[in-house]
Amino acid sequence: ALERALVLAHGRTVRREDLPAAVLAPGGRPAEAGGFGADLTLRHQGDDLEQQLVREALLRSGGNRRKAAQLLGISVRALFYKLKGLGITDDQGQ
Repeated sequence: ALERALVLAHGRTVRREDLPAAVLAPGGRPAEAGGFGADLTLRHQGDDLEQQLVREALLRSGGNRRKAAQLLGISVRALFYKLKGLGITDDQGQ
C-alpha cells in the first residue's frame, strides 16, 4: 500500500488521501476487519475506489488520457468529467 501511495502521491509527499481506504479508516485509525473502515456507504467507498481506478489507469497509460479512458471502458469526455469531479489535475494523475 505504501509503495502504491508513493507512486500515486500528489507530489513528493504521501498524504492520508493518497492511501487506499483499506489502510485507513475515516479517523486515521487502522481499518477494521475487511479493510473498508467504518464508513461503508456506497457513496464514500465508491468515490474512493473510483479515484483509485482513475489514478491507476493514468499511471498505466503514462498519463495518456485516451488510453486511460480505454482502460476504464469510458469515453475520453467521461474521463475529463471524472477528473474534474474527483479534483485530479495533470500533475496529480500521474
